[in-house]
Amino acid sequence: MKNDLIAKKQMEGLIMDNVLKTKAVSELLDVNPTTVQRWVKYFNIPCKTNDKGHYLFESNHIDLLKEVKSQLNSGLQMREIIIDTLDKSNKKEEPIAVAIYERQSDEMIGKIEELESKISGKADEVVSYQVLQHRAEIDQMMQTIKEMKERIHFLEEKLADNPNNVVELPTETKKSKKNWLVSMFSL
Repeated sequence: MKNDLIAKKQMEGLIMDNVLKTKAVSELLDVNPTTVQRWVKYFNIPCKTNDKGHYLFESNHIDLLKEVKSQLNSGLQMREIIIDTLDKSNKKEEPIAVAIYERQSDEMIGKIEELESKISGKADEVVSYQVLQHRAEIDQMMQTIKEMKERIHFLEEKLADNPNNVVELPTETKKSKKNWLVSMFSL
């Protein structure tokens, strides 16, 4: 049956010198010709092309495509499929999965960069919060210094009026002084 199909395709011009064109391969695999083209590109199958840019498939290419179809039929997704191709120039097998791993690696690098950006944003938020806290503490200290200046000015006026008498501080000023000492030791 396969030989009948090949003989028929040779007559139609879809097979030249034991090389099949995309349409013949698609009929052989019972898939759409665009599916065959997509698989060739996705899995980087090293097919030759004719002067019009059409793929020319040899028997080893067809075997690879059959393996792709088999793995897809078994429930795998394209990104999960691993096939080996034969690179005729180096005479060694080169896994197609390298392209898949490179793509996955690029995706992971993108995710890592996104996470680094989020971490940097969180770090900025923490630093901003700390700066705001320090600013509040500085404002409190400035208020305390202002109150101390007012008390000193008050004492200087009382001392100027009565140089021989002891001046008592108002009770609220003593309370502020205690809060100031507590705030100084809490830093």
